Amino acid sequence: MAWFWWLLVIGVIVMWVVALVDIIRRRHSMSGGKLAAWVLLIIIFPVLGAVVYFLVNAGGGMGPSVDEGSRDQALQDRHYGA
Repeated sequence: MAWFWWLLVIGVIVMWVVALVDIIRRRHSMSGGKLAAWVLLIIIFPVLGAVVYFLVNAGGGMGPSVDEGSRDQALQDRHYGA
């Protein structure tokens, strides 16, 4: 039964790290205050903060942190050879 608690602890640590990495990757799309608030929430309340972060930012996922306009421009540049 001890393995269950180790798996739970490892899962929480992985979720915490993934949330922090996702915030760092999105730093260009967030304001400084919003970024600081998420980081503080996740550091002070690791489990609750990470769960709330993933629920609120479910649409973003771990994909590239590129906004729609930049992606469209990059596709046009590639298509037209710019």
